[in-house]
Amino acid sequence: MASRIARSVPYAAGAACFLATVLFWQSLVAHQRAELQRVMEMTAVGSVAEIGAFVGSVTRALEHLAAEWNTAGRLPAAQWRDQCRLVIERLGGPRAVEWIDDDDDLVYVVPAGRARRVEAREPSPPVGPATRATLAAARADRAAAATPAFDLEPGRSAFRLVVPLFRHGRPDGFVSALFAVDRVLDALLATRLHDYVITIREDDRVLYGPRDHGELAPCASCRPYALDLPGGRRWELAVRPSPALRARIETTAPEMALAAGALISLLLTATWHALLRQRRGARELARANRSLHNEVRSRRAAEQEIRTLATGLEQRVRERTAELASSNAALRDENALRQRTQATLEAANGHLRRFASFVSHELRQPLATMALWAELLETNPDVALNERGRGYLQQLRAAMDRLAAFFEAQLRLARVTYTPPTIEEDVDLATLVREIVRDGAPGLRHAGATVEVADLPPVHADRAQMRQLFRNLLENAAKYRRGARPLVVRVEGRVTERDGARSCEIRVADNGQGFGACDAERIFDLFEQLPGRTSAGDGSGVGLAICRRIVEHHGGAIRAEGRPGEGATFIIELPLDRRGVPGEGAAPGKGGVPGKGGVPGVAHA
Repeated sequence: MASRIARSVPYAAGAACFLATVLFWQSLVAHQRAELQRVMEMTAVGSVAEIGAFVGSVTRALEHLAAEWNTAGRLPAAQWRDQCRLVIERLGGPRAVEWIDDDDDLVYVVPAGRARRVEAREPSPPVGPATRATLAAARADRAAAATPAFDLEPGRSAFRLVVPLFRHGRPDGFVSALFAVDRVLDALLATRLHDYVITIREDDRVLYGPRDHGELAPCASCRPYALDLPGGRRWELAVRPSPALRARIETTAPEMALAAGALISLLLTATWHALLRQRRGARELARANRSLHNEVRSRRAAEQEIRTLATGLEQRVRERTAELASSNAALRDENALRQRTQATLEAANGHLRRFASFVSHELRQPLATMALWAELLETNPDVALNERGRGYLQQLRAAMDRLAAFFEAQLRLARVTYTPPTIEEDVDLATLVREIVRDGAPGLRHAGATVEVADLPPVHADRAQMRQLFRNLLENAAKYRRGARPLVVRVEGRVTERDGARSCEIRVADNGQGFGACDAERIFDLFEQLPGRTSAGDGSGVGLAICRRIVEHHGGAIRAEGRPGEGATFIIELPLDRRGVPGEGAAPGKGGVPGKGGVPGVAHA
């Protein structure tokens, strides 16, 4: 009986170990599922709250407009446009703000990006039957309401948020905010779209997210959440994990733990069997060979050899451990050296910025003092200077002017180098270039240049740095014009696409002196002025270097092409914002408020 129990002990130990492994595996799987459920619920609740807060802010803004309408009556067109533009700019989500009259017709439309009224159907679609029913309910309830979603264009949905207007207590139409669903939700959910697949439905219509749910992996922990809109409208929001997020949470650790536990159970059972066999063999050998002392001595010798080998193995393990410790210490020293090097580089950059600030600001004060004393020497009648002295004084003033220009160029270069661009809006480049020409840059004004401005796509960029970029390019063209020949500069652009990425290519071409192909990169170097070219004015040699740094700060590239005596062309490539290029032109809308569109033309300096 005892021997039977002893033979079953290894199997019992292995089974107990395997059972513990299974329990541990189940706990890991349950933890992963609970973690996935938790992050999905947090994401869904946060998305619903963020969308609801945005809709609430838009509703309050429209209700404020309605309250002013009820108090003051119909607002003048200019005041209406200004208030609508304020709503669009502060909220940043509506595609347009509209006034719908009592006949449910669009009258005033103020679209995003242009502060003028346009034709109701451009860019706003007409009011449909479902929207008319919502308008009637909102007027009856005297409360804001969201309209059913409708097609803005193939594959894109839109909806309106309307608030009834009353003039001295009587109905007077509606104020409406038109939203493109994909644009609004892309902006609100931008931080979540990398790790989650978010779908929003209205009834049986998919407003946002994948249209075909069969393409998504099944998710047992995903459930829809209700998103209530004003007027009783309800959306259904569903959040699914992306494959990358699911891979990060649902790792193979449980399966690995299960496999490792099974292996350990088998090893434990085999080891225990081996120990039992060894013990049985030892007892049998002791009983059968007590008289065989020589064999015992040989066994002891074998055991001593094993101990010697074990001692050698332990020594090798200690040596390997010491080598690993030495390697870790070396790695720590290398990391510390890299950190010190990084700190040194950051300190050097800080010193460089402070030096540039010192050169550009502190040194200009004594230079201004020198210029003042030189002017006093030149204009004071009590100081008698001969012709040679006045010549020396003029040379001194010219040198101070060159030094002041050099300081100013250094300041512009430092600002562009150490100031990141502030990108907050779409810049209309065609209008910007015309403003530069109209303001009268000194080089263009003296050259009497003709600047032809063609259609230019708007770009998402820093307006001040874009002004500096085109001003430098136009003044460079005026500086290197060809003698008495009239200077003509043409600025044109187009949208290009390469490897799925859209960009704006802008070409600034002139009929000036040009340059050789070997100098196409050299002209962008600091303080570089090509030999053999005559300049119409003094320059610091940093204008084109500033242009290159501005373009590179915006993620673009600039290059130059030219031939001696035939002019130069500067090609600028800037990445386009994914929202695309807004449409141009609009017709006058109902009610007589005119609109105007941008037309390419010619500007004269």
